[in-house]
Amino acid sequence: MNRRLLRAARWAYVAALMAVVVWLVWSRRDDLALLVAGARPEMLALALLLGIGQLGVNAGFWTSALDALGERQRWAVVVDATARSVPARYLPGSVWYALGRAALLHRAGASKRTVGAVAVLESALSIVVVLTLGAALLLVSGRVPAAGWQVAAACVALALLASPPAVNALLRVVARRRGGVAASLSWPRHLRLLGWMAVFWAYSATTFSVYLAAFPGVAVGSPIEVAGSFMLAWGIGFLAVFAPQGAGVFEVAVAALLTAEAVAGVAVIVAGYRALMAVRDALAFGVAGLRGAMRQGPPPPAATSGVADRLGPPGSP
Repeated sequence: MNRRLLRAARWAYVAALMAVVVWLVWSRRDDLALLVAGARPEMLALALLLGIGQLGVNAGFWTSALDALGERQRWAVVVDATARSVPARYLPGSVWYALGRAALLHRAGASKRTVGAVAVLESALSIVVVLTLGAALLLVSGRVPAAGWQVAAACVALALLASPPAVNALLRVVARRRGGVAASLSWPRHLRLLGWMAVFWAYSATTFSVYLAAFPGVAVGSPIEVAGSFMLAWGIGFLAVFAPQGAGVFEVAVAALLTAEAVAGVAVIVAGYRALMAVRDALAFGVAGLRGAMRQGPPPPAATSGVADRLGPPGSP
């Protein structure tokens, strides 16, 4: 019952959010025209190209995490599973993308237990790294993020939950319930995964900065401030469980962190980044599907009986 209510609440939230976006675009169309004036298509194309690279970096984390837990998978296999599962990001609920990729990797030979552990690790390490790096970058840029101590407390709590002792304890519990030998995450490999996650979020923040640079009318701070705002806003959106993928929360948060004026207009521009990443996902899914079809080749000819062979195909003399 609770799941049904949550699903209904998310659908209602998405519908309300779309209505608000339409209203903002119409009511602030003059302000938006100024913000998008002189937009640079080449920067948008570069941001899209970098966005495609994000999937490769994320697959690098998954490849490393699977290896750390005793499962070896080729990076190309993980990239393919990532690209083929991205449509699940747009389904109601926050687990379908991870479940889709886990199912594809299990089909490629990885155990369900390990891919499930990697999915949990990815979420936990993402929020730890993104909040920590985001707050640190804003501090370096001379900005003190609001509720800084709450952010610090959340980072510490999540870092403990994602540490090797906690992860290994969870893996032992799962192994006792399902049988088999529990995998173990060592501290050196844990630190390597943190490094992968830091690279991923630095890369993602760079992609977002390039996207914003395509709109000269959007006055923002330094690249460090943009990166810090992006990361901190993403973390806030992640914690807003009622918003699918942080939609609406992320846009408003990053706009409020970047500017004190025209927040609504900047939020709409930021929403365009999500739309650009949707184009990225569609391209990645299409290419992965095409490659899969090419690998399978044409279907084998259907078997025919001796009578059919003698009579020939339908319509033949």
